[in-house]
Amino acid sequence: MNIQGEPSANFSLKESQRNNTVHSINSIPDRLDRLPFSGFHKYLLLVCGAGTLVDGIDIGLTGSIMASLGGEWNLQPNQLGLIGSAGFVGMFLGALFSGPLADRFGRRKVFLTTILFIVLFTFMNGLAWNLESFLLFRLLTGIGLGAEVPLMISYFSEMVPSKSRGKLITIFEGFFPIGLILAAILGFILVPRFGWSSLFFVAAAPGIFIFLARLKLFESPRWLLSKNRIQEADHITTAIENTIITEQKILSEVTTEQKLIEGVKKAPIMEIWTKQYAGKTLMLSVVWFSCFYGTYGFLIWLPTLWVQQGLSLSQSLFFTMLLTTASIPGIYCVVPLIDKVGRKKLLIASYLIGIVGILGFGLIGNFTSQIIFGFIFNFATSMSMVCLYAYTPELFPTRMRATAVSFASSAGRVGGIVAPIVAGLVITSLGNNSAIFLIVAGLFLLSVITIFLFARETMGTKLEN
Repeated sequence: MNIQGEPSANFSLKESQRNNTVHSINSIPDRLDRLPFSGFHKYLLLVCGAGTLVDGIDIGLTGSIMASLGGEWNLQPNQLGLIGSAGFVGMFLGALFSGPLADRFGRRKVFLTTILFIVLFTFMNGLAWNLESFLLFRLLTGIGLGAEVPLMISYFSEMVPSKSRGKLITIFEGFFPIGLILAAILGFILVPRFGWSSLFFVAAAPGIFIFLARLKLFESPRWLLSKNRIQEADHITTAIENTIITEQKILSEVTTEQKLIEGVKKAPIMEIWTKQYAGKTLMLSVVWFSCFYGTYGFLIWLPTLWVQQGLSLSQSLFFTMLLTTASIPGIYCVVPLIDKVGRKKLLIASYLIGIVGILGFGLIGNFTSQIIFGFIFNFATSMSMVCLYAYTPELFPTRMRATAVSFASSAGRVGGIVAPIVAGLVITSLGNNSAIFLIVAGLFLLSVITIFLFARETMGTKLEN
């Protein structure tokens, strides 16, 4: 299968398919949308989703090493909170700047850079010699991860057909819980035997293979159109069509000629706060903040909380690993529903289920109920996260899509920054964990109200609309 970063010289379609292709610059989005699911899309899904896998590994390993690192360096709860938050500070910065860079210079250049950044500083984390150096490397790793995830979502959403976009993005996000589970398994195996550093050395390795695989990816034709690079967009679209035809796939006719909305209009960074888009941006900021606050605040502190309750480090890591498996059914129950039920209903349902899970975990108290309700909570937050990743790119035009998704993601990362710090302060000052879970429940309820009142359904919507 020929999937290259730059299209080959031969862009002509086979004669049998020529009548089904409208060689008009305005038809390029429709040509992409009519493509059948193929090996090209499978490769795209695998390579793009691998970045989400790395994100899941990073989040999971943070929780796996906190208890071990706290004992080795004699750290207090507020210092452990800094470890949990340092990566999210970097993710906030990375998410904030990657979108504008990708909207200006292209998706491909930026996502090739981000994965190398992640590899380098994940490895450096394993060499940290004190708390200060560890926090610095976590911050720098976080910048790469924060830039990576929203950018790849924007890119992937621009490359797949609208009729199956929601389902494919949900599968794309399914790599995240696999990363969480891998991190938990690796933590359970490596940390007690070889120490926390080994986890970072192993976690750095996948990024090298991801970078090599990404060299074969095309630039987004939709982004090229937004920059008036029309011939390049047409050439790449034709190259994709030729790749799919070689698999004996039939291309349907392009039934509509869309007006080229984007043109060469530039998108200022602050356009997401103009009258037309400010309501969407604010709504998404609230919902993303709540999701990340609950998800990462819970996962990062969970092993440490269980050690404080009397479990051994190995036991706490094992049960954390067990709970992360809830992410898989949480994500894949969305796959058959998101393009039928819609994004809005699934988001509301996920946050309501999350409220039940977090209150049951925090207030009932016994260990068995913590396992049951923890599973429910992880199930729900996985649902909400994949729905957000599918929903957010659909609310903004191509010229500003990466910027908007990055900003929404950065709002989520703020939640990830604040949650571990607040949890550490609550434990230190109150000596009672109940307030941690009540805060999460309150934020999730706020998200339900916000989505119900202000979110609009985008199921089946073409990105150009």
